[in-house]
Amino acid sequence: MEAELKKYISDFLNENPDINICKDGIELEEISGGWVSRIFTIKFPDNKSKTKSEAIVKIYPDTYTDEKASKEFIVMKQLPDTGFKVPEVIRLELNRYVTGCPFLIMEKIEGRTLAELISELSYFDKVSAIKRCCRILEGIHRIDYKSFADKSPFKYIDMDTGSIIRSKLNEARRELTTGSVLIFDEILDWLDQQSASVKDNRLLFCHGDFNQSNIIVSNDGEDFVIDWTTADIDDSRFDIANFITSNDFELRKSIIRIYEKALGESIESIEFFEVYEAAKKLIIAFIANKEGISGVGLKQKSAEQIFSSEYVRNLYRTIKEFTSIRINTIETIFGGNV
Repeated sequence: MEAELKKYISDFLNENPDINICKDGIELEEISGGWVSRIFTIKFPDNKSKTKSEAIVKIYPDTYTDEKASKEFIVMKQLPDTGFKVPEVIRLELNRYVTGCPFLIMEKIEGRTLAELISELSYFDKVSAIKRCCRILEGIHRIDYKSFADKSPFKYIDMDTGSIIRSKLNEARRELTTGSVLIFDEILDWLDQQSASVKDNRLLFCHGDFNQSNIIVSNDGEDFVIDWTTADIDDSRFDIANFITSNDFELRKSIIRIYEKALGESIESIEFFEVYEAAKKLIIAFIANKEGISGVGLKQKSAEQIFSSEYVRNLYRTIKEFTSIRINTIETIFGGNV
């Protein structure tokens, strides 16, 4: 597969001389990163004239439809016009003859993820880094999606909050196997019942999987947001709750306070959205444990994170805190300390 990919990239770059990266001596190196996609660095060795030393190839899972693979390219192509920083996308290939899967070629940002940087900080400094994340997330939500020329990837754009919630809960039930439904039925029923009291919110442009691992801090200190495969026009509380449940439960009040200050208003019913996001992630962890990581399309490194007691404990604590529901099977599988 790598030989075919190298030939494809070489041919493409030679056919497009306006792309300002070195075209000779291409080497591929698979790197970590990406929960479900394979990520390769394209290296251009021994060429001092290059202006971009490396680029990235993101190979999507073979389960991705052309529509899903196209979303990230379409969104990232339009975001620079709004002033928002993302890596430059160079090429989307939907024909599967090269790798067996669709793939995206984009600029590589030299730097580290904010998650890597935060892992080295004290608790006090982590709160400062969370402020940085909240400013970025609030900036995403302020993007005027109506200025996008191509709005075709957005499936929720003509819906309201109630319709989106029903759609997402129905999708969650469909993803569960028969045995899993019984285990998570009580949580999904709770969400169904509580959804009636959730007020509609103005829909905003949302990332869909915003967390520190999807922020690259460049070597000159600029923030670039990556992984836009789940971006949509959505109720922003899903985005906020996803970010909250991606962090330690003890940080949730700080995240909410910081985001509300940036937004200039309070966030209503955020607990409902936290329970939804925690349940969604816990369902993935459960299915991966039961059916193997291939059952949910995860890579091995991603599985190590979702099986960690800290990750599951934070999710399960969210559910217990706001619903008082306990799931004996989860406690048995992942240990009583959840």
